[in-house]
This record gives sequence, structure tokens and C-alpha cells, in this order.
Amino acid sequence: MQERFKEYIIPNETFVSDDRNNVAIVFERINRAGTELNVFQLLSAWSWSEDFDLTEKFEELQQDIVEHEYDELCKDQDLQLKICSGVINGETTPAKILELQGEDIRNSFNKIKNGIIGAVDFLKRELNIASYRLLPFPGLLVPLAVFFATDKPEGVSYTDKQKQKLIKWFWRSIFSRRFSAGVNDKQAFDIVQMKALVKNEDHSFSYPPKEISFSFSEATFYVNSANTKSFIILLSQFYPCSFLSGAKIDLNKVLQKINKNEFHHIFPQKFLEKQGFNAKEINVLANICFLTRGDNNKIKDKAPSVYAKEISQENRSKYLQSALCPENFDELDYKDFLIKRSEIIRDKVMQMIE
Repeated sequence: MQERFKEYIIPNETFVSDDRNNVAIVFERINRAGTELNVFQLLSAWSWSEDFDLTEKFEELQQDIVEHEYDELCKDQDLQLKICSGVINGETTPAKILELQGEDIRNSFNKIKNGIIGAVDFLKRELNIASYRLLPFPGLLVPLAVFFATDKPEGVSYTDKQKQKLIKWFWRSIFSRRFSAGVNDKQAFDIVQMKALVKNEDHSFSYPPKEISFSFSEATFYVNSANTKSFIILLSQFYPCSFLSGAKIDLNKVLQKINKNEFHHIFPQKFLEKQGFNAKEINVLANICFLTRGDNNKIKDKAPSVYAKEISQENRSKYLQSALCPENFDELDYKDFLIKRSEIIRDKVMQMIE
């Protein structure tokens, strides 16, 4: 066996070409075979000049991103390169990324930087998305960054009409799972829309389909899944209060961590297990809400009909509505509760995407 390995001839193929499209094709095919190549280093070499180093520029950009509390984005160089290509070329395919010219990158870098920071600020300010990890589909950052890409030091100042259209586009994108497949083509299409919207607030925006592509009563709560993140973002829009204490949930803290310990079951897990429900039936999105740990510890494995008595009668309606929870949840059996809460959640989503 040792001799066979020692004498095995490993083929060494050298590919020489000045055509970046050919390089892109080879790169894409090798990548499909599972070999990771660093395009960022390749682009750094192509764009280098005595007064511009792409690596240094991105390191400076990372510092700005960290200050905006989107630290995880710093690790996603592939997405950052797609944003570069989206701003410069309007497309994000490997071929288009490798078409980037050094001079174009140098001349557009401030615009790219402002686009990323503007997109992050918009997500935090208008949609309460405190962390990059909370984005269901990071690919939506590309067209959004194109909208905010500008050479103006003060950034892009958007109108109310533009804001409403961006928000509508966002909700439709995440609940239709727009960026779960065919991402390059959809990014290219949306980039055209974003550029038109920047120039004209009355642009007839072509939105993603008006649909919800998953079921709240069947999809499992898993903090790293796109469905769960979309659900969490939706709940956060209503600034929920904890059921028993009425304490306002510290969303900035909770949404930064995206830790499963910050989310709890409305029908307690142990209570449902005693009734014969399995984990898949228990851990569905429609059974999850924000609760303080203190309230969760008080509830433990109590039936909703028991712990609901501790909810302030004066504020009961307010607390339950803020959690998108049916006000008579404690009078329902578990299956009826899932149906009722799913209906409430779907109605809210439809309001968002309308």
C-alpha cells in the first residue's frame, strides 16, 4: 500500500489566460468539486495600486461594520464581494465578480462602503434587526446596499415612499423565501429595481410574490433556520411584553444573541409531553414567544389555564396582543391554539406584505 501511494502520479495542470471569464469558469467548476478558492485574494491583486490596497480598505470597512454591531458580516467576504459586484456591475455571478477591474473597485469603494453601512442602518432602524445573524437571507443585503450606495458623505436620504417600498420588498422577500434559490438572478433583478427607486420614489416597483412559503404550525423552531429568523423579526415589530410581569423584552439584547434560551413555549414543553405530544409537535413556531427568564421560571410546566390566572387582568389584552397570541389561549386545547395563533400570525404577515 505504501508503494502504491509513493509511486502515484498526481496530475498538475497549469492554466494560463488573460481572459477573466475563462478564469471564472474554471473557478466555478473547481468550487463545485468542493475545493475552496479565495477570490478575495485574487481581486486584491487585480485592484492593487500604490495608493489602494483592497485588503486594507476592507479591514477599515470591517471596523465601521463592527461599530454598527453587525460583526458577523465581517466574516462573510463572499457576500461583501457580491455587494461590490452588485454596485459596480449590477450582477453577482462569479464571472461578474471576476470581471471587476482594479480601477473600478478603487473608484467605487466609498460608494460600496456607504451602501453597506446604509443598508445595515436601515435594517436596524426601520426593521429592528439588531444583528447580522438575525437576517434570514443575507443575500438581500446586496440589492439593499445598491440602493444606499453613494459617493455623498452624508449617505442616501430616503423619502417616506421609498422607505415603505423597501420595507414591503423586505417582508415579501423573507416570507416568500425569495433568496433561498436562484440568488444571482434575483439579486440582479432587484438591483435594477433599487436603482430605479433611488432616482424616482414613484417608480412602479416589481415586488416579490405575495405569499408565505412555510407553515407556522408545522415549521420547527430552530434559531439558525431562515423560517425561525423571519418569525422572530416579525414578533419583534410589536415590542412584546412578558406575559406575567408585563416587563418589556430587551429586544436589543435578545436579538443580538439569538439564543434559544431567550424564547419560550406558550404551552410548556413538559406539560405537552405529559399529554403525549412529541418534540416535533411541541417545538413549532406557533408555540414560541418572548418571555423573561423570570416569568418562564414561574410558569415551568403549568397548564396555560393555570398560569394565565397570574396575568394582570387589566393589561391581559395588551400583553397577549403584543405577542400575537389569542386572548383566550388558556381556554383552548393545544391543537386549536396552534390553529388560532397561526391565523393571527398569518394575518399580521399579510398586513406587512400588503
